[in-house]
Amino acid sequence: MQFYDRFHIFFRGIFVFFLILFLLIPKFLIQDLVKEREKRQLEVKDEVVGKWASEQTIKGPMLLVPKYKNGVDAREGDEYIWIKPNELNIKGNIDPEIKHRSLYKVVLYKTQLHFQGNFKDLVIDRNMATNQGMQWEKAKIVMSISDYTGMENVIQLNSNDSNSEFAANTYDLQFLTNSLAAPVRMNTDPTIKDQSFSFDVQLKGYEQLNLEPYAKKTTVELSSPWNIPSFTGKILPDNQVTEKGFTATWNVMDVKKSIPDQFVDAYYGEVSENFMGVKLLQGQDHYSKTDRSIKYAILIITLTFVVYMFIELLQKKRINAAQYVLVGAALLIFYTLLLSISEYTGFNMAYAIAASAVILQISIYTGMVFKSIKTAIVFGVLISVLYLFIFSLIQLEDYALLAGSVGLFLILSLIMFFSRKIQWSKNGKDEKLVLKDEKTDPISGVPQ
Repeated sequence: MQFYDRFHIFFRGIFVFFLILFLLIPKFLIQDLVKEREKRQLEVKDEVVGKWASEQTIKGPMLLVPKYKNGVDAREGDEYIWIKPNELNIKGNIDPEIKHRSLYKVVLYKTQLHFQGNFKDLVIDRNMATNQGMQWEKAKIVMSISDYTGMENVIQLNSNDSNSEFAANTYDLQFLTNSLAAPVRMNTDPTIKDQSFSFDVQLKGYEQLNLEPYAKKTTVELSSPWNIPSFTGKILPDNQVTEKGFTATWNVMDVKKSIPDQFVDAYYGEVSENFMGVKLLQGQDHYSKTDRSIKYAILIITLTFVVYMFIELLQKKRINAAQYVLVGAALLIFYTLLLSISEYTGFNMAYAIAASAVILQISIYTGMVFKSIKTAIVFGVLISVLYLFIFSLIQLEDYALLAGSVGLFLILSLIMFFSRKIQWSKNGKDEKLVLKDEKTDPISGVPQ
């Protein structure tokens, strides 16, 4: 017993170390619970998206002209020639819609896009003997929409004062598979070499809208009242994001010629150079934030136990090992409270409620254990600062590592500062750890 008294703090430190390792087991179980709830959220999203439409990608439009393979003889079959627009302007608005299902919400949207463009310097020769087999009378404007279930109306093509409807393409194509095509009446006046066109697309989708135009010059203007956009693709726009939403403009010059101005359908060149899009983010959802906060659990548990050990020295009172276990259990319950409450109130409010409840619980318990209201208040303030520090790290997405590193450095510095008062006291055969404020003799270490 005398040996244990002499090395009480040493043994207490070993116990706390293994207790922290033991408490990591339920911590991992709570993380699994977060992943399980997040998986359930994804299942709900898939269910909602299945009844609405998935994320949309629009490719094109381009002019498609059948051509006899041998020039004039139809018996040899057709090949297909793609011609990309000289100019293409796309202007539209994305209207977000939030759908709630059970505890979860899904970001959907409706978009209205106006396409306007032209083909320049088309030499249209309808003489089969001289036009190398080009079947201009069968020309079509072709585009691709990734999920047709999102189409809200029939797409009408306007060209040369004539209208036609986009429908599933009957040609077996390789360059734009699963495409829509609309017949186009080509200009027969030999003095006019331009072919203009326009059409409107009303589309439903989930979270992300992508565009992949192939024109020589492309201008895209998108706007939305959504204020958390993420711009995707290889080309970033000039954009302005405010609390009221965003506007984005892409100006693309096809100087790299990612695809030729005219090519046969079997061409397999790189076509993703002009890929662009926008994703409607929800910011960090409460599941990802809860998961991040759990990663700091070992820090909170360790520092809480360190504070308890300092209080033991200051109060010169030993507490039962079971009381450390109870405090550790309360610290872990914080995360289950945070997870369950955040599904109803959002992360920030849930963090405030769960942290306040746990801090109050542990502070009152600490006051009862050490029989000191002052100790309970001091401990509550310290643990509140710690929870506030962790909350700040979770909010700082870009500067979390820097702020966390600086914060840990300062915390360690404070611990080192206060631990300087701990020293060995030797009084006859009695040897133990004490604090310097006991006014010990600086040479012998014997209390005066």
